[in-house]
Amino acid sequence: MQYDLEPTVYPTHAADFIEEAGIRGNVYNEGKWGGYLIWRGYPEIRVFFDTRHNLTPRMWDVLLEGLSLPRRTRAMQTSFLEFGTELAVVKHGAEPFDAPPPGWKLLYKAGPEVVYQHENGLNAEANFAKTTTYLDGQSARDLGGNRWLNEKWRANRILEDQNTNAGRLRNARRLYRADQYDEAADAFDACLRAEDADPVVSLWAAAAHYQSGNLETARLRYDAGAVALRRAPLLLQRDLLALNR
Repeated sequence: MQYDLEPTVYPTHAADFIEEAGIRGNVYNEGKWGGYLIWRGYPEIRVFFDTRHNLTPRMWDVLLEGLSLPRRTRAMQTSFLEFGTELAVVKHGAEPFDAPPPGWKLLYKAGPEVVYQHENGLNAEANFAKTTTYLDGQSARDLGGNRWLNEKWRANRILEDQNTNAGRLRNARRLYRADQYDEAADAFDACLRAEDADPVVSLWAAAAHYQSGNLETARLRYDAGAVALRRAPLLLQRDLLALNR
């Protein structure tokens, strides 16, 4: 269970990036994150959703649409066209797969905290340049993922979780969300060797191997977990089905 003030609830790493890189613009955001982003980024960024004000019926529609991962792309585009939000600060775009929607580019990703920029945004050129300078030759996913994993609170949870099968599975998922696919594939494979391994783990292992380029192993893991397909997240089903095409 997550609590409102638990260290993982708010997008601390995305906010660090926005503040340190000097990113500017109007933001389409997770509704619960609005107040935090205002505290960290105003006036350089201005958020779309904030729990302290009343939404118009149209804004409410866009908010609800954005809560559904398969429809988030349309919500982000609507927000850009109708409300002028050129940035998006959202939770992991698709679980466990993540890709920028058409017309948007990834600026930064720290675990499930994702920052997108619309290519035609007012500050797009400046924000892309600032991001390049900030990353200094590093990958947006690698830099953010390492910082997210090594955050003191999370690092302590990772150490605690090394001692149980359920904890080791949580750690494997953390590696995946931090885009460390090779390490995640090994971790999921280790979880599969446990006596009480859930077949859903095979689908996660397939995803990790798929992202690492190990397509044959990915197909084997996928086939082994196919009986659990109905229990897997919708978008995981969509992407893993491509392995058998």
